Amino acid sequence: LQEFARWGAANYPADNLAIVIWNHGAGWRPTRSSRQPERFRAVSIDNDTGNEISTQQLPDALSGTAQPIDALIFDASLMQMGEVA
Repeated sequence: LQEFARWGAANYPADNLAIVIWNHGAGWRPTRSSRQPERFRAVSIDNDTGNEISTQQLPDALSGTAQPIDALIFDASLMQMGEVA
């Protein structure tokens, strides 16, 4: 995600930067890969490879873009739960 955000901002410069993270997310359930302690949840889960982005990894993954992120959008239905907040 970090490399993609940097690449996109560098190759497609714009006045504003929005990043959309898509997937259902794990919601309140433990992630499928079970690589993270049960208290952490994930989004952008790839069922084929088992790769995922845990919620605590998001700040690091989104840092270092060429410009500030103006809009961070989650198209992840299960991530809107109060338990995730």
